[in-house]
Amino acid sequence: MYIELLHAKRIGFSFPNKIFDNIVQISLKEEETEHFHRFSEDKRIHPGEAEGVAIAKLRDAVFLTNDSKVVEFCEENEIRVLDLKDVLSLICKRELVDKQEMLTILKEIESKDNTIIKEKEDILSFFNEK
Repeated sequence: MYIELLHAKRIGFSFPNKIFDNIVQISLKEEETEHFHRFSEDKRIHPGEAEGVAIAKLRDAVFLTNDSKVVEFCEENEIRVLDLKDVLSLICKRELVDKQEMLTILKEIESKDNTIIKEKEDILSFFNEK
C-alpha cells in the first residue's frame, strides 16, 4: 500500500502526504510475507490489497474494501472483511449521522470517487426503521 501511495505522490497527487502524516506505517512480518506472496498470485486482488489482506489475516484485523472480488477472496480465506456498504450501514445503524448527512455522503462518494453505490436503499433503510 505504501508503494501505491508513493506512486500517487510522485505523479502529483497531494493526498498521500495527509496519509503519511497521520498514519503509522507498519511492515510485513516474515509470516505475513509468505501469505502476501501466496495471495498476490490470485488475479482478483492487487498486490497492495494482498499486502493488507495478509496483515489482516495474521493480525486478526478487519480488511476494508470497496471491491466485491476482494470481499469474495477474503471470505474464501476466512479473513474478516467489510465493504463500503457495511461501513455506511454501520454509520447509519449507530446513528452517527442523520439521513440528510448520509445522503450527502453517498452523493459525494459517487461523484468524487466516480463510483455507483448500488445498495443505497439498503443503507438508508436504517433510517426508516425508527
